[in-house]
Amino acid sequence: MKVLPESEWNLFDADVLRWMRDSNPSLELLREFTQLRVAIEPDAARLAAQHQDSEKIAEIAEALVRMKNAETGMDDPLESDIAFHLSVLNASGNRFFSQLGRIIDTTLRVSIRFTNMRTGVNAGNHDDHKKIYDAIVENQPEAAAKQAKKLMDSALATIVSALEERKK
Repeated sequence: MKVLPESEWNLFDADVLRWMRDSNPSLELLREFTQLRVAIEPDAARLAAQHQDSEKIAEIAEALVRMKNAETGMDDPLESDIAFHLSVLNASGNRFFSQLGRIIDTTLRVSIRFTNMRTGVNAGNHDDHKKIYDAIVENQPEAAAKQAKKLMDSALATIVSALEERKK
């Protein structure tokens, strides 16, 4: 068996992502992944607000309740946070965004742990996620995108800060 150079790997392959996740991925990889999220998740939130699929929005609401419960130990913080992000992708009505859910799920398992540890929190911020949900429910696409981008930018800033500290 021959292992190809990383430049030839299919980074969207679930097995490759799992291997990378399990091998303690670099901060550079986390940064690149979060940059992908910054590019996609705000548009997914915008589309969810435009699409207004009541069943899919109910899934976002359920994930948000789980996040609130996680704050008191009544649910898993990581799983509830991931459920929120996946439900927004699904509510977008865009099949390609929904398919990215497998990638987002796999990589968030590392990213969320890192950013939560770095910022000293145990769970995703319910109120920040609720702002995205509220904008979706209120059919405010631009507000939904803005709130999602704000959340993604915060995660990216945490990772970039760690990279900069490492250079010192």
